[in-house]
Amino acid sequence: MMSQSREDFFRKIQAYLEDKDKDSKFGKLSYAEQRYIRTHSGVTHSNRRKLDDYLHTTHVAVFLYQLLKQANYFQVKDPSKYENRTK
Repeated sequence: MMSQSREDFFRKIQAYLEDKDKDSKFGKLSYAEQRYIRTHSGVTHSNRRKLDDYLHTTHVAVFLYQLLKQANYFQVKDPSKYENRTK
């Protein structure tokens, strides 16, 4: 999902996830944002995973994100072409 949206989309999601009163604001999010939140809030099987696994997964995700960012993958040439893309 990360490669399907620009960086500002995830900054907005991050602000929502850190908000203490997020349940009351869920209905105000766009369909794409709600879909991402539902995926983010899915089952993690955290009781079965070890700390090393979380750490490794986090390192890989950050590394891949940095590669995509350095390659200007998230840069949009003409934003007006993609405004309604997530609906």
